[in-house]
Amino acid sequence: MTRDELIAALQAASGPDRSIDFELCELSAAGVKEAELTGHIRHYTSSIDAALTLVPDGAFHGVGMTISLPPETLATCSLYRDGYCAVFGYGNTPALAACIAALKAMEDKHD
Repeated sequence: MTRDELIAALQAASGPDRSIDFELCELSAAGVKEAELTGHIRHYTSSIDAALTLVPDGAFHGVGMTISLPPETLATCSLYRDGYCAVFGYGNTPALAACIAALKAMEDKHD
């Protein structure tokens, strides 16, 4: 899957999805290395902590999360650089939103 296809799949997902976790691992050199060493793939789509490991090192310096209330529940994740929101993701759960923001951060990486 391409990065854009993964973002679309994450936005359409209603919750954790192991097939998407495997695709996300493929994009992450650290994820691939960890999977080779441990035989396990992180639960990116169910864990905010795991999702945020996809964010490129040093590119962003803060994370903001919001969750709206039913009936239109939606989670957002903002990644900040130099005090400003640089990347924004939304999804049906906080972990999905964090995965989307991390994928966008891979495109928007600045050293």
